[in-house]
Amino acid sequence: MKNHYWFGLIIVLAIGILFWIRPHYTLLKISPDYTIQLEIAKTRHEREKGLMFRKNLSKHQGMLFIFPDEKGQAFWMKNTLISLDILWV
Repeated sequence: MKNHYWFGLIIVLAIGILFWIRPHYTLLKISPDYTIQLEIAKTRHEREKGLMFRKNLSKHQGMLFIFPDEKGQAFWMKNTLISLDILWV
């Protein structure tokens, strides 16, 4: 019985880690014919990494940066290999 407990715990932890490290996405429907897939950067680490080292980004993809509070934010495009546009909302 003890081995089953540890095996179950390891499986639950592995699934949790995979869920935590994989990118989170949402779809933004602009019109009936136009949808953008947004990768969500909500943690400090995700926001710091941003789109660094990405070699491409499709026409209908982007990244949404969510900050915990309302204040001025600055962006530095370090190690960004693709052209970027920033929209402040």
